[in-house]
Amino acid sequence: MPHKTSFALAVLVALVCCAPALGSSPTAPDWLHQAASKAQGAYPQETNAVVLLDDLTVNVTGPGQADETRRRIVRILRPQGRDETKLHVYVGPGDKVQAIHAWTIDSAGMQYEVKDKEFIEVSPYQEALYSDVRYRAVEAPAGNPGSVIGWEYTIHRRIWMDQWHWFVQEDIPVDEARLTLQLPTSWEYKASWANRAAQQPTQAGPNRWQWVCLNLPGIPEERLR
Repeated sequence: MPHKTSFALAVLVALVCCAPALGSSPTAPDWLHQAASKAQGAYPQETNAVVLLDDLTVNVTGPGQADETRRRIVRILRPQGRDETKLHVYVGPGDKVQAIHAWTIDSAGMQYEVKDKEFIEVSPYQEALYSDVRYRAVEAPAGNPGSVIGWEYTIHRRIWMDQWHWFVQEDIPVDEARLTLQLPTSWEYKASWANRAAQQPTQAGPNRWQWVCLNLPGIPEERLR
């Protein structure tokens, strides 16, 4: 009988320095153009920005190893939504960034690109003498109301425990959140959900599973939450 390895998928609902802006360049990918061309949905008046798509693919390549690919698209609705232009991704010990890019399409259709070399490595601890907690970060250009910002990265992860946390809901609305899990042959998964009903996946291929959550409202601000 083949050996079966388990992979725990923890699904939680939670809240979720920068390089200089670059000049315009007509290099935004088709998937960002398609999102930018869609009509704007209806959101509460105080909504500063909305996530049009957060698409995460986790390809488990073996025990303690996985390739994480993420594609995220955000539309800025109000000036207060410029915080969404500050992009950062955690890079832990043993992780390797394989590709990372960002693009902006503004309300006039102008396109901007931030290439991988423009992302800088920062630490969240300014006073620490040493820390292995690092982030790749950048501020996307032209983050004005009406702009659509997209970024994409692939990181080879070293996983200390065979589990993954998927943070579905945010403090701004999310039109679509998608998680695709690719497991090696004979591996199994177990999904655990918190603060929302369990979502059943669809099988997208051999030992490939996909969860999709639609039209998630923003988590309201609560004092001392």
